[in-house]
Amino acid sequence: MSDIQTHRTHSKLSLNHVSFFLLFTLLTLTFNLAGVYATTIVVGHKNPLREIAFDSHKNEIFVIDPFSNTVSVISDASNQIIAAITGFNGPESGVFDRGTSIVCPGSGNDSSGSFTCVTGLSIGAAIASIYKSVQPLGFEETLNISFDDAAAGFMIGHRSLAKTVFLVSDSERVNLSTGQLLFAPDYWNCVIVGGAGANPTTAFYEDNGFTPLRAQVSGGSVLFYEDLAQVYTVPLASVNSTSDYFVLQAFQAGAHTVVISYGIGAAGTLAAGVYFDAFLFPSLGNFTAEAYIVHWEGSVPNVPLPTDAYSIVYHT
Repeated sequence: MSDIQTHRTHSKLSLNHVSFFLLFTLLTLTFNLAGVYATTIVVGHKNPLREIAFDSHKNEIFVIDPFSNTVSVISDASNQIIAAITGFNGPESGVFDRGTSIVCPGSGNDSSGSFTCVTGLSIGAAIASIYKSVQPLGFEETLNISFDDAAAGFMIGHRSLAKTVFLVSDSERVNLSTGQLLFAPDYWNCVIVGGAGANPTTAFYEDNGFTPLRAQVSGGSVLFYEDLAQVYTVPLASVNSTSDYFVLQAFQAGAHTVVISYGIGAAGTLAAGVYFDAFLFPSLGNFTAEAYIVHWEGSVPNVPLPTDAYSIVYHT
């Protein structure tokens, strides 16, 4: 079975990751004894804004624009833009931390007051951080032993510190209703193997907008999206036991770092594990994008080898 072929074709926006398009209007609700009223505040122009964060101490709203490298600050009291914070490097998401600095993998993190703006994660930096961290690292498997779990084995082998290997069906560590990771009781960050068709956790994070890339099957092809923009297409007819494509990507889920890898087909997922072992992990500093799509071409059916051809066809 294809790892992503049974992936649901809809996507949802979450409160944790909100995309805005063209002209963004932010409605702020102010409560008083007389009732509730709404004010429209125009922020940004033609570029999509990525996310908002709310400072509940100062009642200020932060609106993040990764394209202009600016965060606009709106006062909930006056319903006015009171500041435009600049100097960021492609800000992706914001977290109100009540004055405590947040350290995130990658470069370009900037902060102003109690607000920390986080740039998109470099997958190389993300892997370096979670593999060196003393915080326990989780590895989620699917029970597809020949492909998904074999791929995970390449990744597990590089972790020498505390680690927890668990199944996607483990109710202590995964919300079985949604697929969302619980980050408990014995892991803080996580490596996920298997596409949305085989792994509900991958489906959860792609469907809810956490991941840099999202895969969707449509009209005999796999379409890859970055937010709502279609960025790469793979015809399913081109995928077979010696030719496949796989995805490697990293993202933040709150305070936790997550790495996902999967192929369009099962052989592609195994190829991702071989690639991780032979090329990615030994040269983490060379992988500065958040996500990669890689084309694998081999000579032995369903047996990816380090000597096969691996070509990066897209990254973001």
